[in-house]
Amino acid sequence: MMKSPLKLIIYFNISKKKNAIVRFNKVILLDLLVLSNKSGKNNM
Repeated sequence: MMKSPLKLIIYFNISKKKNAIVRFNKVILLDLLVLSNKSGKNNM
């Protein structure tokens, strides 16, 4: 069964967007961890 090029393009665009969102979320999580570690050290 042949997949249409348009469907493949849409699929790749969606997967790229998902990867970008996942990377963005990881960056936010890392920032939150760093911030919580800093505040935890200040409280100690």
